[in-house]
Amino acid sequence: MPVKMRTFKKAAKDSDLQRLEDLLIKLEAQYGREFMSSVASIKAKLDLDAVEEMVATGRYSDFLANLEKQYALFANAVVAGMFVAGESTAAFISGLTDSLVAFDATNPIVIDAARSNRLRLITGLDDSQRQAISEVIIDGVTRGINPRQQALAIREVIGLTPNQARAVQKYRALLEDGSTQALSRKLRDKRFDSTVRRAAKDKAMLSSTQIDRMVERYSERMLRYRSEVIARTEALRSVNQGNNIVFQQAVGDGVLLEHEIQRTWNTASDERVRSSHRAMHGQIVGLNENFISGNGNALSFPGDINAPGSETIQCRCMATTRLL
Repeated sequence: MPVKMRTFKKAAKDSDLQRLEDLLIKLEAQYGREFMSSVASIKAKLDLDAVEEMVATGRYSDFLANLEKQYALFANAVVAGMFVAGESTAAFISGLTDSLVAFDATNPIVIDAARSNRLRLITGLDDSQRQAISEVIIDGVTRGINPRQQALAIREVIGLTPNQARAVQKYRALLEDGSTQALSRKLRDKRFDSTVRRAAKDKAMLSSTQIDRMVERYSERMLRYRSEVIARTEALRSVNQGNNIVFQQAVGDGVLLEHEIQRTWNTASDERVRSSHRAMHGQIVGLNENFISGNGNALSFPGDINAPGSETIQCRCMATTRLL
C-alpha cells in the first residue's frame, strides 16, 4: 500500500515569531500588573500595630501565611498565561494542518507543567520574601531599632529580594548619616538630590519625614524594577513552554509526527543579547532535542526552568517551529 504523503500549509518563520512576540508583550504587561497587585494587597493588609507586635514577640505565622496566599494568586495568573500561549499555538497548528488541534488542559504534560510552575513560583517568591524580611529584622536588631521602626522597614521591602532589601536598608542608613553616597544609587528619586546635597553641605541632618519619603520612593522604584524582571522572565517562559507543550500534545494525539517538527532559536539580534545566546541564533533542533548555549548549558526552550538563571533571567529569545 503506498504511503500517503502529508502536506502542510507553509507558515513564514517571521509570522510565527511575530505571533510569539505579540503573546510575550501581552503576558509581560499582564504579569507585571499581577505582581504589583499582589504586593499592593499584602501592603494594604499590613497592620503596622500587628507587625510591631509580631517583631516584638517573634510570632510570624499569620503574616507569612498571607504572603504565601497573595503570591499564590500571582502564580495562578502565570499558569493561566501558559494556557493562553498553548491555545494560541493550538490555533496556529490547526491553520497548518487538516486537523483541528485544541489545547487540552487535562493533558498530563500540561497538568505537570502547571503544577511545577505554580509550586516553583510560590516557593521561590515566598522564600525570597522571608529572607528579605529576615534581613530587615537582623539589621534592626544590630542597629538597636525599636519594633515600630522595624515594622515600617518590613513594609518597605515587601516584594523585594534579600539583596534589594539590603540595598534599601543601606540607602536609609546613608541618608541618616548624611552621606552624599546616597546620591550614587541609580534608582533613587533625583528630585531629592538637592535636599541631600544641601543637608550635607550645611552638616544638617535630614528629618525622619524626609528620609521616609526618600526611602519610600527608592523602594517603589526597586519594586517596579523587580516586577519588570519577573514579568519579562515569566512571560517568556509561559510563551515558549506553552508553545512547546502543544506541539508535544499534537504528536501524542497523532496529529503530527515528531520527525516533522523543527525548532529554531531566535535572539533579539542586538547588543543586549547575552554572549552565551549570541552563538545560538539560528540553531536548529528537533521537538524533543535541547538547544545548547554558548556556555554548554542545555535548554529545552528559551526560559527553560531547568536551566541556570544566568541563561534565563530577562532572556528575550524565542523558539519558532516549522513543519517539514
